[in-house]
Amino acid sequence: MRKFFLSVSLLLLAFTVFSCCDPQQKHSNADVLYYSYSDTAIKDFPILYDLNTPTDSVYYPIYSLNIHNSGSEGDLFRLLIKSRDGRDSLFAQEYIEPGQIKTLRTYGPIPKNASDTSKKRYISFFVSTADSVALRLIRPIVTVSFGATANGPEQCGTAAKILQINIDSLRKQ
Repeated sequence: MRKFFLSVSLLLLAFTVFSCCDPQQKHSNADVLYYSYSDTAIKDFPILYDLNTPTDSVYYPIYSLNIHNSGSEGDLFRLLIKSRDGRDSLFAQEYIEPGQIKTLRTYGPIPKNASDTSKKRYISFFVSTADSVALRLIRPIVTVSFGATANGPEQCGTAAKILQINIDSLRKQ
């Protein structure tokens, strides 16, 4: 009986070891070109959604940053700018070939026919003056992610690599 449990245990161990897959790694790398940062403010009419004090206009920020893929494989790079409370975010994404530089730019302003959930996500980024959109002032969490692989049948996926951007190192063009 003891030999039976030992052999079953060894079989289960062997199955576990051989059934694990070796995750496919993406050979991409993000080099953030800190000197390429830019922000702009677009004047828009306020969307009165959870805003207590109506104003006649607000400014919506648009951010852009150049990313260089210094890896040997093309990949999808995603710029994520999270609000201070961490609930809402703006993002931009681009597929970048190896050796190529692309500008990741957030969208804006919000289309009038956007859903309420889309509108709510952007409201935390509205500011009352055009000179208030700089990332150094609003202090969000800024990251670039890349390198994720699929997790499909017969595959092991890998999570994206996340690069934290130092806001104080950004130099406006």
